[in-house]
Amino acid sequence: MPNYFPHDVIIDILTRLSVKSLLRFKSVCKLWHSLIEDGQFIKQHYETRKSDKNCEKYFMVSTRITLAKGFYYYTMDPPLQHDSSVSLVDPPIATNHEWRSCGITYHSSNGMLLLIYPNDTIILWNPAIRESRKIRCPVLRPQFPGIYNFCYFPSIDGYKIFRLGRKSDSDYDKEVHVFSTKDNSWKSIGRFPPNYLFAGDVVISHGIVYILARKDLINGRSDIIIVRFCLEKEQFQEELLCPYPFDWTDSTTHLFALEENLSLTDCDRMQNYEVWHYMKTNGLSYSWSKIFAIKLTWVPSLLIPVSFMKDGDMLFLRKDSEFVVYNSRIHKFEEVNVAGIEKRLYFRRVVTYVETLFSPNS
Repeated sequence: MPNYFPHDVIIDILTRLSVKSLLRFKSVCKLWHSLIEDGQFIKQHYETRKSDKNCEKYFMVSTRITLAKGFYYYTMDPPLQHDSSVSLVDPPIATNHEWRSCGITYHSSNGMLLLIYPNDTIILWNPAIRESRKIRCPVLRPQFPGIYNFCYFPSIDGYKIFRLGRKSDSDYDKEVHVFSTKDNSWKSIGRFPPNYLFAGDVVISHGIVYILARKDLINGRSDIIIVRFCLEKEQFQEELLCPYPFDWTDSTTHLFALEENLSLTDCDRMQNYEVWHYMKTNGLSYSWSKIFAIKLTWVPSLLIPVSFMKDGDMLFLRKDSEFVVYNSRIHKFEEVNVAGIEKRLYFRRVVTYVETLFSPNS
């Protein structure tokens, strides 16, 4: 094919295209095929697309399944509104009907999805290029399911998977394992700090694992604490305090990752709901910043943050398959009915991702 444009101009054009288009254009000529499969181009393409908020996608799996249809895998394009495009995606593995009463947990990092099926079946998946990789569990026939999350590290040009698992019937007896895609192996880190009781959430932000935990104090009070684990150095760090003391018995607290930063939601017995963001201030140190506070009229556990939107608004998943947007100008929630999503489906959570050419098998 004649080279009508300088090489850097071709790269600049191609990095702005979707993964679907690039997969088609690989057949244009040998030069383009080689370029699109080049590791450096794949990284540049992802960073270019990542910087464009319009390239973000939502991914979710319905966990209300039947023998007839199994799981539903959905992707949606932002901004979420009444005429949003909703697409069904072919699953990376066949549904085991023995899982019909269980759910799937899933996370995203650097364009890749990590899916955890019942019995600790671990799948690293890129739905854009339809490639997946099965990763063995570090525990042979685990009696208790593990809790997972993962993160991409440019320093090793690969991913690390964090697993927190229970060793016995005791809630305090937990152990940590870390998997590296570069080494293709698991490493046993040891026990979870024994003076903390795991409280249900494991979130990763900028390579740090944040674990919601309960800490019993001398005065009989139980406070909510965030345990930190550095996934790159593979060691526990000093605990992170919540924005202010949250009593375990008086609050419903959860951790989330929004735009790669740690976020926290808390609701007290009076249904006062707060959203906090843990991020750098003035480009120096990290600190908590309150995004908004509002009084709810429904159960707080059914309100799950999904992403930030324009003008300071926030998208939430509320109960089953309902979406609501917090309007920051009028300080109210507004419902969004998305065509193509069946009302009888149940979504445990929604994750955001940007499509990439990265292969889970590389």
